[in-house]
Amino acid sequence: MGIAVTVETINRLKKALTSFRYARKSRRPFRATGVKRLTQTLGPGLRRGDESQGLCKKVYLFCFETVPYRVVWGAMVFGGVLLLLTGCVYLRLLDVKGQLNRFDENFFIRGDSEFWVEFRHPLLKMKDVRFLIGADPLSVSKTDGIHHHYEFELLPGETATTLPPLHRLGLGLDFKDGLLVRIRVPDPFLRLFSRAVLEETLRQAKNSNILELQKLARAQIFLTEKTDAELPSLEKTLELLGPPLKRSAHGPWQTLTWRYVIVGADRSPSITARLSFDATGRLHTVYVLWDESAVEADFMRGA
Repeated sequence: MGIAVTVETINRLKKALTSFRYARKSRRPFRATGVKRLTQTLGPGLRRGDESQGLCKKVYLFCFETVPYRVVWGAMVFGGVLLLLTGCVYLRLLDVKGQLNRFDENFFIRGDSEFWVEFRHPLLKMKDVRFLIGADPLSVSKTDGIHHHYEFELLPGETATTLPPLHRLGLGLDFKDGLLVRIRVPDPFLRLFSRAVLEETLRQAKNSNILELQKLARAQIFLTEKTDAELPSLEKTLELLGPPLKRSAHGPWQTLTWRYVIVGADRSPSITARLSFDATGRLHTVYVLWDESAVEADFMRGA
């Protein structure tokens, strides 16, 4: 379950630092001494198996093979702290992505007026979700567990004269024993993306590519006849979201940009949605930038 900060891990960090000092003093290439000892000593202390060990090896090998010694010393301390603080979150996200390979064993889709995603084997912690969203919920209530309610408000476009139907969206998150067990997407959002489109997107997210350096998750969603027909057209999107903040054209394609903020947040992360349509008004790409991380879905149609 992520990176365990134990006495054993701290001791191994000390050994790694000693290896680094030895490499500097002897003026030997650090790649041949410090990195080797670092990856050997740090790996077992992570208690996460080959996946996390390989991840740490990549991070530290990159640092030590490309950065001068002085910079490495500071980067090592900063990077180590950052890894301990955020590494567990992203490793658990990778575990959730792995669960998508057996979707029906790990998730259950239900709900009447809402779209519910239930986690049969929950992994994400409450603090993970708070970190990923970047803001506290608008309200918290207790039932069988703990329910967090978020609301998002659309920033109006320059030519907007009235509030569009989706000027405000909600999101519900249910926690039990400190773990995320349910995501609730209220009915208004389903007017833009139907239940079938959302479910099919989730099922095919198992094939997404994670570009770590770009903080981007990219997926190709292969449409059925039903999901293709239920994707919003350009006309319907403008009707529901109103005039965009920005519109750009690339040949026959046009990309429209909207932005939401989290209601009640002291500092709301920037939430930007860019939708790209072809000349006939069919939706092809959805790109959502949430603070510094992004997801992109390319909708693929048959020939």
